[in-house]
Amino acid sequence: MRRLRASPTLAFAAVMFASALSEAGLPAALRSVTGPVLLQPRPASTDRNVALLPMVASGPAVTPKNASSINAALRREDGRVLNAAAECRASLREQTGRGSQDAWHRSVSIGMAGPRFLAFDLTDNYFCGGAYPNDGQTSLVFDLATGKPVNWLTFFPPGARGRQNTAGDGAPLGLVAWPELTRRAAAQAQPECREALSDAGYSGFSITLDARTAALIATPAEFPHVIQACAEPIHLRTEELRRLRISPVLIGALASARRLQR
Repeated sequence: MRRLRASPTLAFAAVMFASALSEAGLPAALRSVTGPVLLQPRPASTDRNVALLPMVASGPAVTPKNASSINAALRREDGRVLNAAAECRASLREQTGRGSQDAWHRSVSIGMAGPRFLAFDLTDNYFCGGAYPNDGQTSLVFDLATGKPVNWLTFFPPGARGRQNTAGDGAPLGLVAWPELTRRAAAQAQPECREALSDAGYSGFSITLDARTAALIATPAEFPHVIQACAEPIHLRTEELRRLRISPVLIGALASARRLQR
């Protein structure tokens, strides 16, 4: 029996149709990339200042099992931030005698929606009392082939190490320690920031992916509050990733994701 091959034109049309479905009904802030992963909007949050993560629909880009696993993780993250926002308001009320619905803000953007990887970038701004407000960025990147958060050490060359940290809302974060990232961060840093990166073993880089520029983005994530402005992201595009011996799987996925952008 002869196996039929799909026409490249039809395959591209299918991806674009899937993208149109994924964007329909999503808030404008989430319509940031085109990709083969179908995303479905959530009902409005109980906290008007906290954006919820969209859900992943199974399809050609992700199996039902893996979509279910990713969605469970996304719901847990939504639960964490809603609890953190409620506790923040309670803390502010206890310290100042007044509560504020505006104590915690979260926005969500999509860095990549397939192939192979799904990247969400979360930005939190919050003031729960104390000397100063806080802000933070958290990246959630999933491997669509496993339905789990990406194990970056699978895609980095030997010499990289993994490390765990915690986001402001209590979410566990997987960070990467790699001397090459430390060297690049120090080279681009302002003079007053270089001391914080003087240790070649600095181990606080969070990783995300950007389909629009086909780039891996690494950001120092363990600076004290007083020098958080030093945390300038490092953008590594596909040619540089090849020179650094990053996995061809990751490079190929980024290149494919870039071609899908309008």
